[in-house]
Amino acid sequence: MKSNAPETGKVQASVEQAQLKDPRAETESLNQRAQAQIGSATGKIAGGEARIEAQHDRDLAEREQNSREGFGQLANVKAEHFRQSIAAAANETPSVAEVTYDYLGGSIYNTAKNIEAAGVAGNEYVKKYNGIMNKLERKMLEFGIQ
Repeated sequence: MKSNAPETGKVQASVEQAQLKDPRAETESLNQRAQAQIGSATGKIAGGEARIEAQHDRDLAEREQNSREGFGQLANVKAEHFRQSIAAAANETPSVAEVTYDYLGGSIYNTAKNIEAAGVAGNEYVKKYNGIMNKLERKMLEFGIQ
């Protein structure tokens, strides 16, 4: 194994001959550059989150405003509908007192007309009866029956 192990300094000579550079100088600043990139990304993310949050708040406020306006318009439409329905019901449907008055008044009027018609018909029958009786009396007198 000893024969296969490199000699001291031989590796360094091979590395120098290959012109390989020691990366330690470049990598020392790598941590600082990575931290700077992370800080920049963190700032961008925080700024993006703030803009998203602000937009979300504006959207919520707009939705709330639109909802208030929509509910206000809906309330006005409902109020107008009920106002018209109540007015129509008040103007087209008679009250209980009005219906009762019409029913009783109509019944009394019809009864009076029926009595009047019966009276007129009764007068006609009385006149006919009287006429028949007068004829009967005359015939009886002609025949001498009293």
